Amino acid sequence: MVQAPDDDDEAAASKLISRHTVEPHYDLRTAAERFFPRGPVTARSLRTEIRKGRLKSARIAGKIVVSEAAIQEMLTRCQDTRRVPASCSGAARRDCPSGSSSTTDRRSARDAALATLTALRQRSRRGVLARWNRRCDHQKIAHECRRQFG
Repeated sequence: MVQAPDDDDEAAASKLISRHTVEPHYDLRTAAERFFPRGPVTARSLRTEIRKGRLKSARIAGKIVVSEAAIQEMLTRCQDTRRVPASCSGAARRDCPSGSSSTTDRRSARDAALATLTALRQRSRRGVLARWNRRCDHQKIAHECRRQFG
């Protein structure tokens, strides 16, 4: 026999439901339209952020959904922090922090590479010239032999 629920059971049930209220979730297209109405963020952008791990999502019945809290968290993760340039030139030097640069290291590495390249080219050129001279010597000898022995 089924008993009718009393007021205590209904109150307990409503407390349980109110404690476990689910935050509204939106599919990616709706989330993009709702939270970025005139912005460049689309459903594809949100999928990219999910793939990169910056946007938390849920997959329900094969559909990807996100919450407003997840969008807020993504926005804080994706904030662009202004970076200080490592080196400056020209008029921007006033705003640039002072310090050493790696230009001298790069220059010396480049000079070493150029010296190696030059040495290899000279060796190669000598080798080509030597082969050419040997070929010319063989051709001269062959020409003299044909002339003398006919």
